[in-house]
Amino acid sequence: AHIWYDARELIFTDNLYREARVNFERTNVVIRQQLSKIIEDKVILTQGFIASAQDGTFTTLGREGSDYSASIFSAALNAEELVIWKDVDGILNADPHRFSGTIKFDTLSYQDAVEMTYYGASVLHPKTIKPVENKHIPLQVKSFLNPLAEGTYILSNAKQQTETPIIILKENQVLISISTKNLSFIAEENIRRIFEEVVRYGIKVNTMQNSAISFVISVDDMGQKVKDFEAALNEEFAVSQTTDLQLLTVKNANPEIIDQLLKEKNILLELRTPKTWQFVINKSF
Repeated sequence: AHIWYDARELIFTDNLYREARVNFERTNVVIRQQLSKIIEDKVILTQGFIASAQDGTFTTLGREGSDYSASIFSAALNAEELVIWKDVDGILNADPHRFSGTIKFDTLSYQDAVEMTYYGASVLHPKTIKPVENKHIPLQVKSFLNPLAEGTYILSNAKQQTETPIIILKENQVLISISTKNLSFIAEENIRRIFEEVVRYGIKVNTMQNSAISFVISVDDMGQKVKDFEAALNEEFAVSQTTDLQLLTVKNANPEIIDQLLKEKNILLELRTPKTWQFVINKSF
């Protein structure tokens, strides 16, 4: 037997437009009160992606928010396992529609999965991992096109991926260069002011780099929000932008794969750590 419950009566958030933040304290209490007994002998059907704010208005959880909904329910109900069904055979080291020779991971650590979603991998909602990680609940990603395939398990005790290059391409990037109008140094006070406006307008910053007289960030193109953000900074700073860019992130990078990926690409910004290389490039993939 199955029973229907409206997710908007179970998951509660603030009013942040399109990226509502979950009130876990209230949500967990309500889910347990409403569903703990019922789930013992019934299948519960509900929606993903949507929730309710304190004032009763309907809210949404962001891109791939249904994954996040499933994770919220799983953690609140202490599930044995969370299975998320996709149109791919599991989690791959790159998007097979853009890159050849992709590799499926049989297992991933929570940390690897979090980093992949943070950098822009679209197979899971970026916030999906944390609720199940807190409860040490295994998360399996499987294909509804190939349901007998093993998929990928995300586990607390999985070995971290340190050899296989993980390639993530994030679209719709804007590169914003900010400098003082009198060409004085960019100091801590300037950076504080910039990030006050980042917080005020809810800008998603993906990379940042500073020099003596400029501070450069790449951000998601959020339309009017980015325009308003730049207008606010224009009162104190000189601001310029380049739009319609891509952010290429390579974790476990090596020179050979970087040379192959960046052949004939125009690089506007480059950041490197020992494990991860990032490049803001003109749209070319």
